[in-house]
Amino acid sequence: EEANSFIKEINKAKVIELPIIENTNFDSFIEPEDFNDVNVKAFKILELYPDFYKDTHNYRAIALYRIKLSEVFYTAVITIKKGDNEMESQLINYDLKGNIIDSKVVAYDEIAEGMSKIESKIENNSITINNILWIDEKKVETKQFEIKTNGKIEFLDVGDKSVKKSSSYSEFKPQKVNNIQIDRFSINQAFQIDSFKVLSGNFEPVEVKTVAPDTEQDWGDRLLLLNGENEMVYKSQGVGDVYLYEPHFYKSDESNKVLIICQLAYEYPFGGDAFIFENGNIINIGILDIEGYSEDQDVEAYLANIVEINEKNSVLEFTFKSDSLVIEPGSKDRIIKNDNVKYIYENNRLVLKEKNNK
Repeated sequence: EEANSFIKEINKAKVIELPIIENTNFDSFIEPEDFNDVNVKAFKILELYPDFYKDTHNYRAIALYRIKLSEVFYTAVITIKKGDNEMESQLINYDLKGNIIDSKVVAYDEIAEGMSKIESKIENNSITINNILWIDEKKVETKQFEIKTNGKIEFLDVGDKSVKKSSSYSEFKPQKVNNIQIDRFSINQAFQIDSFKVLSGNFEPVEVKTVAPDTEQDWGDRLLLLNGENEMVYKSQGVGDVYLYEPHFYKSDESNKVLIICQLAYEYPFGGDAFIFENGNIINIGILDIEGYSEDQDVEAYLANIVEINEKNSVLEFTFKSDSLVIEPGSKDRIIKNDNVKYIYENNRLVLKEKNNK
């Protein structure tokens, strides 16, 4: 009977496609419909939280989705609200009768002090977990786990070459979108990626005044992400009044990520605003503050035309097809020889690597 109850409940759960950025937090639960009823007994949640029903704890299971990782076990991600100030999401593997094989906390949020959280990336056979702590500054500890074929979850030594993956990204042209309007948003370009739309442009002032959503510190050209209902689900930081804010798109056959670099320019190019779009989520990873060096400012030396992107073991590497480079173009204009200069994006940080700081 318990097995039948579990099978019924797991088959009702919404299936989320891989890869998944799991960052469920208090902001994920605003409206009443954001909360789901989760069958605590069927999913054997008491085995993970023996004090679940204690009056002093006030625990609730508030969200559930399913991931299809295997034909020989089931996988669910269940979010538990622990009192008023904490919540966490557990990835739980079950055998075909609904018994728990193994589990791992893949997301955590707390609002009492706001000092710690956990975010994860879930892939076919691995979980990359970022433990984030704010004290004097943000610190990120990254751990990797392998999901074995029997459903067990084991810590992974990142030095294990057998699980390292590498992939290269190439530029592609998404389908352009016409005849779309957003209130007061002047659209420069619009593109379709899956069911989402990526727009570049700027919010127009009202009677020469900056009004919401713009502020004195956040205005000008930016990216918007719209969902399938054309609702705005992401708005990037504005970069001010620039002559060029042009999105370029890059993808890899080995990854579901789409990398977006918005080429920045006045009369001269000055780097790119970089983003990762994955599984309906978009994050800004920072500014690639670099350009190819060309005495006549040839467009072929623009960042978007010289960048090469590779990924190894979830670390992104941006290198550049140019003999000479300009670091901090438009400000310091430091011209250097390209001696294996690169940007690295790792542990949520984008860092410039030169020969003298490698």
